[in-house]
Amino acid sequence: MIGLEINRNALSDKGWAFYGEELKYTSNRELISEELKRIYKQRVWLEIRHPGYKSANTLILSLNKGEIELELPPDWPGKQETVLLQYRIPGEPWHSLRVRVNRVAGGSIFFSFPDLFTITEKRQYFRVEVPTGSEAKIMLKKRSASKTTRRRRSKFLTATIRDISAGGMAVHPIPMPGVIMPGAHTMVGPVELHLKVDAKKAWPVMEIEKAEVIRVAETISGDRTVPVMGIKFHLRRKEEENLFNYIRHRELAIMKSGVE
Repeated sequence: MIGLEINRNALSDKGWAFYGEELKYTSNRELISEELKRIYKQRVWLEIRHPGYKSANTLILSLNKGEIELELPPDWPGKQETVLLQYRIPGEPWHSLRVRVNRVAGGSIFFSFPDLFTITEKRQYFRVEVPTGSEAKIMLKKRSASKTTRRRRSKFLTATIRDISAGGMAVHPIPMPGVIMPGAHTMVGPVELHLKVDAKKAWPVMEIEKAEVIRVAETISGDRTVPVMGIKFHLRRKEEENLFNYIRHRELAIMKSGVE
């Protein structure tokens, strides 16, 4: 979780600073105070986040003497010292406030005044996990194939999709006889996306004409090692609109289910 790792500095103490291309952050007390007042007044639902833990939705009960009082989650493990209060107001990107746990009393948990406030800047990079059964069919281009015969002469790689955004996706390729997994910086496409919104509803098949393999690695799943591939989309306007539309519906499904 990047919000737990960023160090405040002279620039962030004065106003907004940037972390890579995806996050902006501040440790300015006035900016943080205004944000706290906003989410308290609007009764915004928050999640308490820490690696390996995510609480159910909870609310700020009070802001007093530099302390934040929240409803105590029923599954609070009581071990974390520094956590993120993460939230998202409809139409806005994800926000998080880094706080220290002060104490637990009765049905409340008390946090220090946040020392860092972060916002995900680039909406297109928000990734959503997809339901089981979501797959991609990736055409592997052959350099020797002409434009007219490319589809006929190229082979397809089938992969299960782990997560997706308008910037790209992470997939687990399914081994197939005679199909060699492409290396990093290989152009592929078209890519057919067979996505599900939830366990019951499938999304109409989408096709991305052009994509690029940017990472090939291995990860542990259960007791075995499986390949994972990062793919970057080169989207046309209509493709981008269709993908954004799916992501919005998938996020709604996630919020309704209460599972990230």
